[in-house]
Amino acid sequence: MNDTEYLPLSGVCKLLGGAGKSTVRTWIKTRNFPKPIRISQKSALYRRSDVVAWMEAQAANAQAEGARA
Repeated sequence: MNDTEYLPLSGVCKLLGGAGKSTVRTWIKTRNFPKPIRISQKSALYRRSDVVAWMEAQAANAQAEGARA
């Protein structure tokens, strides 16, 4: 059985602490944010584990940047 959790864009925004939908769309284009899985022409879902991994990578990069300053 597959226990992967999928989130709509609104769920991703909540997971990211209230980030806006347009912000997430920009991050997909500019910050290597996980691409959605298209389930229809107008609907897409995101793997929760991919989003969490991206958040952890962003935090690690921020810590590394802070350590260099």
